[in-house]
Amino acid sequence: MTTTDGEPVEFAGVRVEPVISEAADHGRQLLSIVSAVIAGASSAYGRDRPNDFPPPESAVIARESGSQPFDLAKPLSLRIERFMLLVRLLRPGTSESMAEVQGETARSDDELS
Repeated sequence: MTTTDGEPVEFAGVRVEPVISEAADHGRQLLSIVSAVIAGASSAYGRDRPNDFPPPESAVIARESGSQPFDLAKPLSLRIERFMLLVRLLRPGTSESMAEVQGETARSDDELS
């Protein structure tokens, strides 16, 4: 799953961030996208990074802030799963989740302004 124009899009409380690169560089580009959201995400996989074929076409990101950030992980995960279900229902295909990385998010550019 990706966007038609290759640009990120936000819908239903999630952001779809296309992985725009050659297939051989998808892993590095995906890690760059995730690391921009979750500081230190490069260490999340340890030595065993997920390795599926074909490479991911997008990262689906859900963010929220609150006084108990670790209590938000499950609701955010469910938000992504509901979004993926919606995609599967509206667009016949095989959009599947490959991996999920949870963590405290880095501040966005909007929050820094």
